[in-house]
Amino acid sequence: YFITEMALCSDGPALQELRERGGAPGKSALFLARVIRPIYNAIFEEWYECVEGKGEARDKKKLKPSFEDFLPADTANYDDWNELFCDPARLVEGVCLEDGSRLFEAPRGRRFAALLQVDWKASLHASRTKTHRELHSLWGVFGST
Repeated sequence: YFITEMALCSDGPALQELRERGGAPGKSALFLARVIRPIYNAIFEEWYECVEGKGEARDKKKLKPSFEDFLPADTANYDDWNELFCDPARLVEGVCLEDGSRLFEAPRGRRFAALLQVDWKASLHASRTKTHRELHSLWGVFGST
């Protein structure tokens, strides 16, 4: 809902700018290349080292070496990012632009266009999105009986 609401509130020229294609045929639209892909990359880099494989497994993601057995308790995950985008107060504080200012400091009609300048790597990093440590063990099985 976050991006949809920003698009609905945006100025006409800002919306048009993000819908334009990237130039050559087959290039991603500006919105996909400069907003969606950086979000994906920030999330990918939190857990994974690279994509490897051949044939059927050509898109196999290789976890960071220290994550192969289990994810560390301070690693951001889907729940943390979901909480960020569903909590308006945290979203206002948490999404920052490349110049260090906050996205929501921009005038309402320009926020959608300002998505191009969001520092997604910093905004989605575990140090900004984690609200609690997640420790997993078998003790939960015994506690539930």
